[in-house]
Amino acid sequence: MARTSQPCPTFPKAETTAIAKRRFLGAAARPVLTSGLAAIALALPAIVQAQGQCPAVQAIISDDARALNGLGITINGSGSLDVTYLGQVGILRDADSCQIDPPSDTFDLGCTWYFSALETEQAEREFDGLLKGLNGCFPVKLEQKDPRTYSAEELERLGAEYGQSYVEFLRNTETVQDHSQIIELATGDEVEVRLALKRNIDSGQLRLRANVYRD
Repeated sequence: MARTSQPCPTFPKAETTAIAKRRFLGAAARPVLTSGLAAIALALPAIVQAQGQCPAVQAIISDDARALNGLGITINGSGSLDVTYLGQVGILRDADSCQIDPPSDTFDLGCTWYFSALETEQAEREFDGLLKGLNGCFPVKLEQKDPRTYSAEELERLGAEYGQSYVEFLRNTETVQDHSQIIELATGDEVEVRLALKRNIDSGQLRLRANVYRD
């Protein structure tokens, strides 16, 4: 069954910079290896030569922060999005939307896949496959988390800060699966990776979301 692509309410943190959605562009983008990226490739040969699904993950957890400069988002031949490292496609691919906040003090990468209510089993299979892939790429496995609950005081504060529409969004969202992990690097940086599958209670639409932060 073909997977649908449908919009979904956003989180309060704005998804900024390098936002790419397949409805905006129809042609596949070709990654270009600039002189700067060529220098990264020479400096970090182990990542460039990595096989399988993990080059982008290895770049994110590299002790050399220059590796982050080789990460990118490519529109593939089917019109969906792949996260690449120097043009190599990895575990995060065929997404409906992706965004990268360029590395400065922090780094933020996220991708989303949308499924209709009729595609629940497919969404769960893709979650399981992505979880298995991420566990194979990161040095520490992601741990299952209990669904987040909000007190009346928290909802009141969030409503005051982001508006009642966001509170209604939270109330109408069911967490199906939620896994995360924090990885401490030798440099003192921390990498947080999170994979969640959530359902809109009213429509039954599901959203599979992968996020990686480095700080």
